Amino acid sequence: MRWKNRQPPSPYFKELKNDGKIIIGFRSDIFVVPNLQLINNGTVIPNENSKKRSLAITTNSNKQTLPAFQVEVHAGVDSNPEDLQFTWNVTKETKDELHVQLYFENPLLVSVNSDKDNITVTFNDPGLFTGMNGLLMSEQD
Repeated sequence: MRWKNRQPPSPYFKELKNDGKIIIGFRSDIFVVPNLQLINNGTVIPNENSKKRSLAITTNSNKQTLPAFQVEVHAGVDSNPEDLQFTWNVTKETKDELHVQLYFENPLLVSVNSDKDNITVTFNDPGLFTGMNGLLMSEQD
């Protein structure tokens, strides 16, 4: 498909499974990170307001360490954020997908109420996943 090669590798949620597996698709092919441990062994940075785990490998011009890749779970109105403790791991990467596995401490308490819990995946470093066409993710992704 010719149109696919002209787009930045914008990520999107392709699939979210009941077992905690998230499949993130990319709108154009990406270079595969040669070692998933570069993603999985990042520094874990908890956030008090939402349960967040981050990969901290990026630095900005001020020499501050920034999270390059984040996974957050936001509690719905009726949910207790303490019930949503989790860890995550990237289990597979292909040229057009990234598979992330979430491991909840209390999986039976996730999205049990009428107002469902939400997941956010943030790519703060547009160079973490580079398109084979040379394009980077835009900052809106």
